[in-house]
Amino acid sequence: MQESSTSMGTSHPPALFVLLSCALALAAAQVNPCPAPESLKPCTCDHTGISCLKAKSTAELAKAFSGKEKTIHRALWIQRRPIVKINNDTFGDYAFGQLYVEMNSNLTSFPLSSLDKSSKYLTELSLYGNRFNTLTSIDYRWLPRFQRLRVLNLAKNNLSYVPVGGFSNPSLETLSLNNNPIEKIDAFAFKNLPRLKSLQLRFIRAKVLDAYSFSIPKHHPELEINLMGGNLQTIEEKAFTGTAPLSLDLKFNALKEFSAPVFQPLITAMASNARKHQMLGDARISTKGNSFTCSGCEFSWMTALKSQPEVMLMLIDFRCRDQTPVWNITKHLIGCSYNPRP
Repeated sequence: MQESSTSMGTSHPPALFVLLSCALALAAAQVNPCPAPESLKPCTCDHTGISCLKAKSTAELAKAFSGKEKTIHRALWIQRRPIVKINNDTFGDYAFGQLYVEMNSNLTSFPLSSLDKSSKYLTELSLYGNRFNTLTSIDYRWLPRFQRLRVLNLAKNNLSYVPVGGFSNPSLETLSLNNNPIEKIDAFAFKNLPRLKSLQLRFIRAKVLDAYSFSIPKHHPELEINLMGGNLQTIEEKAFTGTAPLSLDLKFNALKEFSAPVFQPLITAMASNARKHQMLGDARISTKGNSFTCSGCEFSWMTALKSQPEVMLMLIDFRCRDQTPVWNITKHLIGCSYNPRP
């Protein structure tokens, strides 16, 4: 699935969008006029930023950015080029408010240290679709330097692992890791993202969500967590401890259990958050396309949910594998004729 640049993807964003979204990041600096065209070849420049859509090599990029004047610009685009790597010094003294290095299928290395000059200004970074070979291509130690970063798109690469505290950015609102072969997410991987509003992890390979993997004690009240279309089979107790998203998308995974230790506290936290911000009707846990067994006393807690209309709405697309909706779950249906111990 391809995502557009303005919502994290590959096309050239409109000039107005670039101007507005870079305004805060570049407020403290004078955006420079374009350098002389000859000095920037094969890249080109206009009021929206610099485009390197004709660059063929790392050497060509380094030459284009070798100037020492007129180096602060709103945005940079390097898309669908045969470039193999970006070096620490490729961008020289140039700094950008937004950077789109996308769909470069030969690119195997992009050190974030190459953006050192941009660290004070960068609000959006997209490395979408570059098929990085190893996690070392993304240096998590550098991410906290981008204090103004609001949007980070690492979708459609070859990342397999998200480490403890991998993301620590106080301004980050949108993080996309879609379409990566992620098999493990460490505890507290997203803990230090107090303004996070959208966390996208569609089409990943993780089979288990470990305890505290999605523990985000402080986040935006409208947080959306999207785990649709993955291989999830198990969600461990406390996986979402301290997190109260407005919506959680688990559609089209391989979940069979909907256990009380995982989902009861999550539902309570989500309802409390939504009620506090007058958004109770928008709270959702989407589960379509899973194979919940609805068998055994482990599901008995769900028989009491029909007395809570706000929870019914939250689970409106829940279906057992025989297509029984949540409001029709009974003790007889699940084969539990006694009240289990709490």
